[in-house]
Amino acid sequence: MILNLLTMFALMSGMAIRFWRQLMRGTTVSKPGVLPTTANHANSKKLSALHDIYDSSFLWPAFRRLLRFQFSSGATACLLGTLSALRGPLFQRALTIETPTNAPTVYRCNPTLIVIGILLSVAGVAGIVPLYAGFWELGRNVSLNPLEIARAFGAPLMEGMDGNATSDMITIERGGMSVRYGVLERFGMEKKLRVEETARATVRAPWQGEIFG
Repeated sequence: MILNLLTMFALMSGMAIRFWRQLMRGTTVSKPGVLPTTANHANSKKLSALHDIYDSSFLWPAFRRLLRFQFSSGATACLLGTLSALRGPLFQRALTIETPTNAPTVYRCNPTLIVIGILLSVAGVAGIVPLYAGFWELGRNVSLNPLEIARAFGAPLMEGMDGNATSDMITIERGGMSVRYGVLERFGMEKKLRVEETARATVRAPWQGEIFG
């Protein structure tokens, strides 16, 4: 049980590192069939790669990607990390106890189940370790906290904050801000659906069929 929890924790931390490493390596929103310039072609990635990393952190999307032969380190790590949880039942079934009448208790071990359990454990570790490649380049702990991601993408609500702020730092500095997700209407400007501070603007619930800019 403890090993399974540690594996899941390592998987989630690795996915966060992989996400931020992708951002640091550079991404570009390029049109289909149009190659990036020669200068950044080697390190450029489509913005959809960020979605792929996040989506692959869930078992069913990761499984579907592998079924479509869309192999990625995130999807592979998620699937192998989940399969490694089967080692517990295998190890339990590998050891059987026989208690014959008027005879000492006999313990029997199934080597096949033990080998399979060990292989699953090794496969889980082998799948997760590549996610941590380059973690030393980040310089600090990272997460997939929406506050931290919003700061990195330059959300207006986070303006004026340290660009290297963690989610805890953002919570301390802006934790008292009241926000709401809804329709923002300002005179002379098109309607927008976004998160806005309620103390600075009126935000209402969207109507059915409403179109936003």
